[in-house]
Amino acid sequence: MLLRLVHEGLVHQAPGGYVLNRDHIAAPAVEMLASLHGELTGRIRAAVEEWPIRPALVGMFGSAARRDGDAGSDIDVLVVSDDSDLDGRVDELAEQIRRWTGNRGQVIGRTPEEIGRLRRVKEPILSEWTRDLVVIVGERTALGKVA
Repeated sequence: MLLRLVHEGLVHQAPGGYVLNRDHIAAPAVEMLASLHGELTGRIRAAVEEWPIRPALVGMFGSAARRDGDAGSDIDVLVVSDDSDLDGRVDELAEQIRRWTGNRGQVIGRTPEEIGRLRRVKEPILSEWTRDLVVIVGERTALGKVA
């Protein structure tokens, strides 16, 4: 694939690898595609900032956070909030993610009390969230300390 891109002039071979030919007519499209993760996190941030109650934490985890998903992967998002309409808000965010990406938005909403309960029973998902979560809004401390 890279050799084809070199042949087409989109990239140049350079010592240690390849560089994008920014003069190529397709370079802006390549740069836009390379910035999709940042665009998604920006849209999630903007959507959440419109909520009447600011969540303690919003972050991506799983393949979206690791950036190793594919076109069929879910976009996993955790929301920690005291909002009495948390279920409605996470459903709305999941639908927005689907519209923006075509991928299923798997948005999990938990209250700080539920996070505390998960921590007390040493729920394994807390370790994954603590390790992999890419924070978009709020603070990682909303997860507490996981042993």
